[in-house]
Amino acid sequence: MTLRNQEVSQTTAILSAYIAGAIRKPLPRDVAARARLHLVDTFAAMISGSLLPPARQGIAYVKSLGGKPAARFTTRRWRSKAASRIP
Repeated sequence: MTLRNQEVSQTTAILSAYIAGAIRKPLPRDVAARARLHLVDTFAAMISGSLLPPARQGIAYVKSLGGKPAARFTTRRWRSKAASRIP
């Protein structure tokens, strides 16, 4: 197997085939349940963390940069330029 004129090792080919086929396999129930908990925890951390002083300082800094509004902040109603987006 080649990719852009470079050889791909057998290990890489096997791993690639496994990853490509994984989308067709259902997740085990316990894995899906833990993934949901991690997702909820991540959003909770983003929301609660956005109220802390370091986040407020970061947001103030990004606002000072200006630019065309392109990227939306998860916990704010305003937008910033995409290059300076923080969660």
